[in-house]
Amino acid sequence: MYARCMEWLAQREGATRWAQKATSYIFHVDAILECFPDVRLVFLVRNPMGLAASMKRRGGWGTVARMAYGWNKGGRLALQYADTHPDRLLVVRYEQFVQESYQKMAEVCDFCDLPFRESYLEVPHVNRSESPYSQTSTTEGISGSRVGYYQDVLGNTEIGAVRTLVDDRLLETLYPDHLHNTEASLSAASYAAGLAISGGARVLKEHTATLLRDPHHTIQRVKKRLLA
Repeated sequence: MYARCMEWLAQREGATRWAQKATSYIFHVDAILECFPDVRLVFLVRNPMGLAASMKRRGGWGTVARMAYGWNKGGRLALQYADTHPDRLLVVRYEQFVQESYQKMAEVCDFCDLPFRESYLEVPHVNRSESPYSQTSTTEGISGSRVGYYQDVLGNTEIGAVRTLVDDRLLETLYPDHLHNTEASLSAASYAAGLAISGGARVLKEHTATLLRDPHHTIQRVKKRLLA
């Protein structure tokens, strides 16, 4: 039903392909590959320090431990599937994409069996972390201005806390420079522990509420994220 609806929408818009933007798909890759054997999956990964900085600017710092957990699980799965299904899943680092946009966009197009056009690089700058939510913009293009900006947003203890929460091996594979350039001090480790505890309590509260509304969906969702 989902596939038929998406195909109908694509035809209505005069398109031959459709796509979905949702990084959480990484927890359902096996099912997706079974349903869509010709699918192309692009997993965009970003430096967790940058993600944490955006969360802080949006007022979501309290859930940074949850973000780190998802980054660890999702990143490991993405690298695993990219190794076992290299013709189906491509891992792209956000920082490389915005700094080498022409080359990386051409690589993504080639992976997806699409012709590359320079117009694909003329994307609008929407939903910036320092401004209210918006999907409209007057500026276009791919910019690397946000690479490394976490150093201006996060304090040393906050950076160290994120560094403590993320997987060393994964960071070594994806961002080796950040593994050696950031330090997880004792104060940062203590702060990270506090974030993990408070974040866990928040997640428990959220899932308890949804469990009462839809037990089956909640249990399956949690199982996917814990056992994947």
